[in-house]
Amino acid sequence: MDDEVLKTEYHDVITFCNNSSSQLAGYGDIQQVLAETMVDSESQPDTLFIVSQDSRKEMVFHMQGIVLEVALPPVRGNNTNNQRVSVNQLQQSVTIVGLDSNCQFTDALAAISCLLDLLSQLEANRIRASQQMRTGHGAQVTFRNRLLTPSHMVNEEDVVVLPVAIDPHNMLSKELQPNKFSFTEDSKVSLEKYNRTPDGQYIHTIDLDPCVFCPGQVINRLDSMALMSTVGASLVQLAEMASRSREVRRPLPRKRRQEILKMA
Repeated sequence: MDDEVLKTEYHDVITFCNNSSSQLAGYGDIQQVLAETMVDSESQPDTLFIVSQDSRKEMVFHMQGIVLEVALPPVRGNNTNNQRVSVNQLQQSVTIVGLDSNCQFTDALAAISCLLDLLSQLEANRIRASQQMRTGHGAQVTFRNRLLTPSHMVNEEDVVVLPVAIDPHNMLSKELQPNKFSFTEDSKVSLEKYNRTPDGQYIHTIDLDPCVFCPGQVINRLDSMALMSTVGASLVQLAEMASRSREVRRPLPRKRRQEILKMA
């Protein structure tokens, strides 16, 4: 894609999404973070959530970027190396980059740092997230989450049917048991595509197949942040892997699975 075309599309997506009050770039300094957010340490055991001071609901933040890499399974049975892969190692990830010419992306990265600092101030352990930003064409950020959620971390109302597209060979079915793992709404990636019409308006299609997304496309991501205490591990950064604009469904945040947010 031509650089100028990419810059134009990037600008258009950011402009279209700027109406959201939860733009991550709007929390680029600690004063703004402290003025509008707070940490909920009581709703779930061993878990800290970023919530709105006004509504006390879990904050879901918007961040725009250019897709660098998308890793969404299916899990297949043709392992030619005969290597057993742990269910805990099955992850989904999305890596996005920003353009140097746009401060929205760097402001969003600064906001992530502020939110990490806010969470880590309440715990003795530092969050395992790199704070170094790569110079060059643009910084990048990778969001990861595990494909299946350990049952002890699951609310029953969040359990959904595992899509056949993810498990075409039924490799994971035996793991979906009450005392083992579940597939939850938080791990179901919903994709929404916006197309600009000749008159400058936008129309969108939801629930697209993930394969329609490829490197170089501009996307809007939604992510929430929390800290979770896990057995035998330090507190780690959580980032919900959601891709559709939506309201938080309940006044109190849900317990989420362990995920790691990395910045390179």
